[in-house]
This record gives sequence, structure tokens and C-alpha cells, in this order.
Amino acid sequence: MTSLRDGCFFYCTSLISITIPDSVTSLGSNCFNGCSGLTSITIPDSVTSLGYYCFSGCTSLTSITIPNSVTSLGDSCFYGCSGLKKVYFESVTPPTILSNTFSNWNGNVYTLNYVGYQQATNWSAIAARIMMDDRYTYTFKSLDITADDVAGNKTKTKVHWTEVVTKT
Repeated sequence: MTSLRDGCFFYCTSLISITIPDSVTSLGSNCFNGCSGLTSITIPDSVTSLGYYCFSGCTSLTSITIPNSVTSLGDSCFYGCSGLKKVYFESVTPPTILSNTFSNWNGNVYTLNYVGYQQATNWSAIAARIMMDDRYTYTFKSLDITADDVAGNKTKTKVHWTEVVTKT
């Protein structure tokens, strides 16, 4: 099996937990739409796309992790997921989304590259809700530099640089 076809678990309200097999590469449109009892889902690194309305109406889902391999999310993917407060993205590169991928959803997105996500195409609508991944502890290295302007006009130039040194 390489894909979970469109609507394959459509309104399976008694579905509580599922682990997608490693052979699956895509989750079709409406795949889990209306699965109001779903509280846990494990998506493997083999999955590259999430279809339109894929998790729409999964009101019991509180968090979900989107693996590195996912490169696109469909229209209204998390529409009406009222209990979904945290969507974790493992990829440093933001996946392709549509302008309404996160419509009618009020949770937060967590990722290591939160600035990159905030600036990516179609992510601006939820930019204020994109944050540093809170599942890890980070050690930062930073440096502040103040120097004379190279043009010699007696102004000071300030530079602040920060990088993540470790993530545990």
C-alpha cells in the first residue's frame, strides 16, 4: 500500500489511534475527515503529502507531528480541528501550503526554523502563531558586535548574531 486513498477513514468516529505504515507515501483528501474520536496519529517519514481536508473535523486530536518528508499540505488540512493546539513540523524547510491550509484553526505551529516558516509563501496568515519547537531544550551561542562604520562617518554599526549550538 503506497497511499491512503481519498476518504478512506471518512467519518470513522470510533477511530482513536492509528500508526500509518512505512510503505505509505501520501494521505488522500478527506482521509481522516470527521474522525472526531482520533486522539493519536503517527505519520512515518515515507509520507510526502497530506490531502485536502485530510484532518478536518478531528476535534479530539490535540497535537500532531508532521515528518521531514512532507513537502505539501492540502487546502483546509486542519479545518475545524478545535482541539488541535500544536502542529509540530520536523522539516527545516517549510512545506508548500495553500493560503487556506490552516483556515478555521486556531492552534500553533512549532518548528526549529520558525523564522523561515513565518517568511515562507502562504504562511503569513498564521505567522504570529509559528514558534520555536517546545519539545526540546536549546543552547544558544550569541555575539554582539559594535564597530565603527567602514565609511568613516563616525556612526556605530551594531550586529547581533545567534545560533543554536545544541538541541536536546
